[in-house]
Amino acid sequence: MKRWLGTVSFAERCVTLDGQPFVMADRPYLRAVIEAIDQKLGCTIIAMMPPQRGKTLVGQLRLLRNIAIEPRRALWYSKTQIDARSLSDAKLKPLIEQTRAVQDVAFTDPDKRGRGLLFRFHTGPIELLSADVQSHRNSRSGSEIYLDEAWQYDPRCISEIYRRGDGYKWNRRQVIMTTAPDAGHELDVLWESSTKHEWHLACPHCGGTFIPRLTEEMMQWDRITDAQGRYLVEQAAETVRMIPPCCMKEIRWSPEIRKQMNDEARGAGYKQTNEHPAPTVLGYRFNVFATDDWRLVIAEWLRANNAKRNGDPTQIREFKLKMLCEAWDPNRERKPVGEIEVGPYVLGEKWADEGVDERDRPYRFMIVDVQRNHFWANVRSWARDGRSRLVARAKLLTSHEIAQMANDNGVLHGQWFEQRLPTGQWVQVCESRVFLDSKYSQGGLVPRICAEHGFHAFYSYKRNAFKHSDGIFRIYDEGRFLDPLSGTHRMEEQYGKRVLQFYFCADAAKDRMQVLREEIGSDGLPMWTAAQDCGDEYKMQMLAEQKVKVFGSDGLTYKHEWKKIDKDNHYFDCETMQIVCASMAGLLGSDEIGVDK
Repeated sequence: MKRWLGTVSFAERCVTLDGQPFVMADRPYLRAVIEAIDQKLGCTIIAMMPPQRGKTLVGQLRLLRNIAIEPRRALWYSKTQIDARSLSDAKLKPLIEQTRAVQDVAFTDPDKRGRGLLFRFHTGPIELLSADVQSHRNSRSGSEIYLDEAWQYDPRCISEIYRRGDGYKWNRRQVIMTTAPDAGHELDVLWESSTKHEWHLACPHCGGTFIPRLTEEMMQWDRITDAQGRYLVEQAAETVRMIPPCCMKEIRWSPEIRKQMNDEARGAGYKQTNEHPAPTVLGYRFNVFATDDWRLVIAEWLRANNAKRNGDPTQIREFKLKMLCEAWDPNRERKPVGEIEVGPYVLGEKWADEGVDERDRPYRFMIVDVQRNHFWANVRSWARDGRSRLVARAKLLTSHEIAQMANDNGVLHGQWFEQRLPTGQWVQVCESRVFLDSKYSQGGLVPRICAEHGFHAFYSYKRNAFKHSDGIFRIYDEGRFLDPLSGTHRMEEQYGKRVLQFYFCADAAKDRMQVLREEIGSDGLPMWTAAQDCGDEYKMQMLAEQKVKVFGSDGLTYKHEWKKIDKDNHYFDCETMQIVCASMAGLLGSDEIGVDK
């Protein structure tokens, strides 16, 4: 086979996908990316595309072409060793076996090489590696390097892998196949320095071209909601229409319209949007508006917005990263925090919308932040739709004052009942909506207070989510018992009472609280509010933490983290734990949280 044969021509002649010959016309947004890989030596090429839309196929087609035509030593990186094995078994080997031009090229089953997978062909080896394994990043070399789902890689991995091609100088290629990363990730910095070729659709009315964006001006639909202001997803999504900026004439989706708008003969295609890119970094990006039914896309967007309204921003993040291929910057989505959201009520005022459980008990939670010789506490009332009001806040000196504040504000606690443990032992466990922060408890103080008055304990933990026994990830765990005598999870048989302690994800809870402070509820007020007479101390402490950029040692990459800007953040901590309580009670919709697999 001729060595000048490009990957696109090779694929159309020789490759079979799902029993059908490969047709590039069905995937026009892949052509330019593949041709760039063929033609651009000494370059890094970023293919930023939604999941399951062909980005991995870009690299696989190039590999197949090289196996059949041109000797190349190739390194293919996945996030983990398991991902590399899955790629080998589920995609690469079947594709090789179905391709006529490489069926006669002898290769062995992949051998283990330092936990990597090595395919040997007459035309050169292909090694499947894990970006998580340091030796894979530091001890291999290849003229063609492929990074699959690079948005998942840990900081600095991409630059380390890039050096694996240094020995080949200008004869190397590095291909990054990915969805969008979080803002400040090494991949985001690299994309911003690239040519930023964006896929443009062709307008069926006037022939103008434009980048499809999820903006109020371009994507419009009827606001069809329920009484609580949540979208009726299916009904609203059916009304979606696109308004192109070139002629402002409405477009309704259909398979024929999609084909027309992606027709390169009509002007569709990639256009460079960065006037001053790095000389060797080429970037290509398209989003789901080029490939998918807009009604289905908007339906997913509306579901994400319904979840955000309930305090869960994770689905919004997932949508923007994977569907729009836009870097997620939480501060870009967030209003500046400069003042406290105050409602038209005072502390202790009755609220007609306060929710009750199946036993007609109000959804009121009391949180206590424990200090060395005093306590900070607040009580918050919750409606069934996720709205809430501040009922009380105070600085307390004794545990008896905690119990008194709970009594005065009608917060459930101290309802003891017997429960049989797996060991066969019967113990006393309480039902309570009073929670004490136990992270910095001195000498088991918190477990003893909880046992005496019938409270629960909280413990903040630095992680993204907890996996429950039903397979769902949540911002809190399933709870564990504390022994009041020892203050540990080691149980003293002679003491019958047990204290329930729950671990929770502090940063995730803070994110949810921030969303509730910005979202408007069915009453026209923010979902989360404070009382008019909450006091200056409360207001200052609620501004004591903010989410800020934290730069890496290189001064370029960064991530967003919650940071204290004032030492006194006790009420802020209390309100954070209020979010966990509301999530546990099911008041914020689904308490499932999205996590990066």
